Amino acid sequence: MFTNRIDAGLQLAKKLKAYKDKENVVILAIPRGGLPLGAIVAKSLNAKLDVALSKKIGHPFNKEFAIGAVSLNNIILDDNIEISIGYIEKEKKRLREKLKKERPNIIGIGLP
Repeated sequence: MFTNRIDAGLQLAKKLKAYKDKENVVILAIPRGGLPLGAIVAKSLNAKLDVALSKKIGHPFNKEFAIGAVSLNNIILDDNIEISIGYIEKEKKRLREKLKKERPNIIGIGLP
């Protein structure tokens, strides 16, 4: 389907060509893998590029099992999981601190 991420970005940009040179178009990319691809799309469309930062909130007994996600501004939780508010608040704070530390490194990544 795609030779590599460059090919994927170029193919996606072709599908979005109606947005080329339009005002207020922003390509939103998810680090790390989506950021180089998003940069290709943004460059092809002459659009702005921004980064969506988020982290998975893992279950207290199995960190790979996602019970939600947190960004710098929002939090989404699975309503069907009964987890203490204390755990959620602790994880939210920890993950937001991690996002704040990672943001400068992500923004500094060399983009094509």
